[in-house]
Amino acid sequence: MKYQNPLPLDTSQQAHLDAWADIYFKAHIVELLAIPLSKFLTAPTRYLAQAGQETALTANANDYRPLLPAQVAASQRIQKQWQDQDNAVPAEKSALQALATHS
Repeated sequence: MKYQNPLPLDTSQQAHLDAWADIYFKAHIVELLAIPLSKFLTAPTRYLAQAGQETALTANANDYRPLLPAQVAASQRIQKQWQDQDNAVPAEKSALQALATHS
């Protein structure tokens, strides 16, 4: 039995699909999220963000490769440390202000 696609893609649709498939593979989405291409295509920008690959589109558009999985993990650790430091600063200021008002 020969497969015939009842709804063939036009040139624009093919280019769109190829572009997202390229990002999917270059950004290592299957390794980072363990999802198939078909699922990724349902919400590609959401899955890029979930994988820590928010910069993948910009990188690809500028002829750079997206981050490798180890780079994503390192970036997430650094971002978390920065966030923790930012959250600690207001707490320290509040403690110092409390001490100053009670002195």
